[in-house]
Amino acid sequence: MLFAIPSHRIDPDSIVDGVEDLKNRLSVKFYFNTKVFAKGLKRHDKGDDLVKNFVDLEDIANRYKAILIAIGTWNSRRLGIEGEDSKNVLSALEYLYHWKLYEMGLISEKPPKGNRVIVIGAGLSAVNATEKLWKQAQRSTWFIEEPLPKLLQGSTQ
Repeated sequence: MLFAIPSHRIDPDSIVDGVEDLKNRLSVKFYFNTKVFAKGLKRHDKGDDLVKNFVDLEDIANRYKAILIAIGTWNSRRLGIEGEDSKNVLSALEYLYHWKLYEMGLISEKPPKGNRVIVIGAGLSAVNATEKLWKQAQRSTWFIEEPLPKLLQGSTQ
């Protein structure tokens, strides 16, 4: 939540307060910087540079009666079109994550900036990325929410 959702949507202090409240009132245990995986299926994902511990889901399942999996969105869907792996083509989550790391001083390289930007998508990640682009004075931003197959076919419906 701290890395992909902008501060104006969810105040980082309220996240910390919520964690403390759950710890104190309900004795909820939080394991931060921990990646859960299925036996033998470790893989590299965005955000792994912040991981300090790896835990096997089966080991957790054997220790607890109930498990709530609330991992958030770390993987963006790919469009499956030519050019989506080109330089400076980023998913909204990659863009927002890069900016958050930069703003927190965890990396020194600013996210890429362009004169004209197109955001394809209609979810909150697309909206958040568009807002961030506007705040960075990239005023020539196109926000496209029409289904991509229609766009590729040139449909105007």
